[in-house]
Amino acid sequence: MAKGSKFGSSAVAGGLLWAAFALSACVLPQNDDPLPVVPPVKNRPPRIVPTTTHPARLFEFSLDPSCKAPTVEAVVEDSDVEDSIRVRWSVYKDDGTRGSMQIDQSIVEPAGVVRRSITASSLLFQVTDLAQTGTARQLELLVADGELKIEGDKVTAQPRIVPFADSGTTLDQSYIDSYTWIVNTTRNPCFP
Repeated sequence: MAKGSKFGSSAVAGGLLWAAFALSACVLPQNDDPLPVVPPVKNRPPRIVPTTTHPARLFEFSLDPSCKAPTVEAVVEDSDVEDSIRVRWSVYKDDGTRGSMQIDQSIVEPAGVVRRSITASSLLFQVTDLAQTGTARQLELLVADGELKIEGDKVTAQPRIVPFADSGTTLDQSYIDSYTWIVNTTRNPCFP
């Protein structure tokens, strides 16, 4: 009798095992389609943080030889820490027309950090329209996370080609942000 119960329990266990495999075939998908390729993360725009700009939005500086050029700076925030940031400084006359010279600063390379500091070159105050006395000139800081395309007065950021893992490609939008200071220049002497 003991042998019969062993055989019976083995038969029941075998039947349950067979039933488990048969039922799992109904639950598991029967096709062999691979998972779709996950597209790369879309580019996020850089942003000039207004609370970090220096000096104030409206400032005055003197062209007197006893004075040094002001330090103009801002912090750019870009969540895509591997992006290079292109920088362009433009000066507009008091009537709003663009001055004869703009300065393209060297590219701010990826630093692995979200916030990167940008400081204007002192040349900006020596070779542009800011080197003459006047009021209400505009100093524009333009930052982009893509190559800049300049056509006349229009500046755009070119989209980037992003490769897929399967050797395909797609275009990814690049972005521009800007900040403008109003600058008055005088010939007043500076005091130590």
